[in-house]
Amino acid sequence: MNKRIVIGLIVMILIVSFVYALSTPSFIDTEDTDFSAGTLHLTNISGSGADANVTLNFTITGTFRAYNLSGNFTSAVFDSNSTLTRFDKIEWSRVLAN
Repeated sequence: MNKRIVIGLIVMILIVSFVYALSTPSFIDTEDTDFSAGTLHLTNISGSGADANVTLNFTITGTFRAYNLSGNFTSAVFDSNSTLTRFDKIEWSRVLAN
């Protein structure tokens, strides 16, 4: 095979791999409707729209809120429609009160 053809094929494979890496799907739960698709155990959805979050359940005694020490939120299943997908990153954020 011609050396130029081999180099061209290698470059093309690298470009396709790079474009594929940039176009991998992202699944993001940010709103109450997203969280509602999951399963809540000793937790609840607080707020609505983009201000929603999953919070541990609590009971109110007088003016004091006693939160559960543990709880679980299992998100909906995310299907990438590919057997080659590797879910290897998770990210979350929180806002702390001043």
